[in-house]
Amino acid sequence: PPRLVSLKAARARVYGAYVCGYVLTLLGAGLSLGLPLMFFLMSGMRSPLLDGRLDRSAKAAEATIESIRCMEYTHINSQRPWKLVYHWIDSGGEPVEGFGYLLDHNQAGLQPGDVLPIEYLPETPRISRPAGGMASVIPAWLYLMTLGIMIPELIAGIFCAITARRQIAATLPLLRYGTATQAEILNQHVCWWIRINGRHPVDIEYVFTDPQGRSFAGRDRTYDTTWARSREVGDSIAVIFDPDFPDDNVIWPVTAK
Repeated sequence: PPRLVSLKAARARVYGAYVCGYVLTLLGAGLSLGLPLMFFLMSGMRSPLLDGRLDRSAKAAEATIESIRCMEYTHINSQRPWKLVYHWIDSGGEPVEGFGYLLDHNQAGLQPGDVLPIEYLPETPRISRPAGGMASVIPAWLYLMTLGIMIPELIAGIFCAITARRQIAATLPLLRYGTATQAEILNQHVCWWIRINGRHPVDIEYVFTDPQGRSFAGRDRTYDTTWARSREVGDSIAVIFDPDFPDDNVIWPVTAK
């Protein structure tokens, strides 16, 4: 010691957790931000919370439909939403233009020029919806369901990434300054439930003796499947251990994959 062990080599030892952590974190963050943003844009840059505000304090009026369009490629509860643009005179006598959405079963053959009952916020008249319809095409429960699915994934990714970084930080000094010895392989297990770059890592169980003659069992995982396949139970392998805490031990060699 000190041995020339790179950070990349230490990272290869926790490759699965490292990759999984960053993939889940990026995927969770991307979808948690991207899907609500997509829903927001689909709804004409309206928040689904507007329907809750309209439920509490809406004022009724009658509007004249200017245009109506079916959103063919969007489905909510197996029904297509229709976007209606309309205008009306608010309680202050001012002309207002707004839009909202109806589903198939509420659209009932409405056409431009028809009179449409609407609801609007007196303090912000442009925030409105057809009576029985929606101010936002995406309901609030869909936003919440998306976040409910993606946020746990994001948390799991962050947890895996932090765990991997801590393992790297703890293992690197051991690889560089630990005591080397020979160990005997007791067993090998292929981790079929983990697949990284088409490879399944291998868990190796072994036993070694420290300079005081004490025996210690160890278990370590390697992503170097070629090296692992060349070893059998009973073979001798090199391990590195902490002389002060022999239970802290790892397999050598370390290969960067």
